[in-house]
Amino acid sequence: MAADAVDESTPSRVTHAGYGLTPQLLERAIAHFQKQGYVPFLLLDDDERGHFVDRFTGATSLAALDWEPVAALDGVAIYDVARAALEQPR
Repeated sequence: MAADAVDESTPSRVTHAGYGLTPQLLERAIAHFQKQGYVPFLLLDDDERGHFVDRFTGATSLAALDWEPVAALDGVAIYDVARAALEQPR
């Protein structure tokens, strides 16, 4: 494929800053993106992680962030939302 060609068989990447997202809508928003063919990730720096946990605790089990990030560098972690269900304690 040429460098300037676009593979239209898969969706483009979409970035959504969830600042205006109510805690009750997080899982619904993730499900919406998954139905559209996207693979949602959470990208959080060290400061945002605490705010995320505080804001979403009680509304979703994702708030615990109790699974390993797929990548972490210089205080920034990327969490694959799909892995959360696989790695959470039973």
